[in-house]
Amino acid sequence: MYKRLDWESLKFILRFRCLLPEQQALVLWMIRNIDALDRLISVKTISPEELSGIADSAHRKNDHLLALLAEYARFKKLREAAPNRKDV
Repeated sequence: MYKRLDWESLKFILRFRCLLPEQQALVLWMIRNIDALDRLISVKTISPEELSGIADSAHRKNDHLLALLAEYARFKKLREAAPNRKDV
């Protein structure tokens, strides 16, 4: 586990726990198969701000699975860009 959990990480964890077991299983599959997630939402071409917008819009539409996946993609992108990855 990482030394520090930031606000975005905590939001991801809390929202993950609110999903139905079937949705959790799908998210876990996608995390384990991160290359598929990268291809599905083009994380390399979308900025973290755009991913936040996608997540916010999805929450307003009650599409919590899409919101969670967008938040995870944002977290992953920010983590990869962090200068000291051990502290993320």
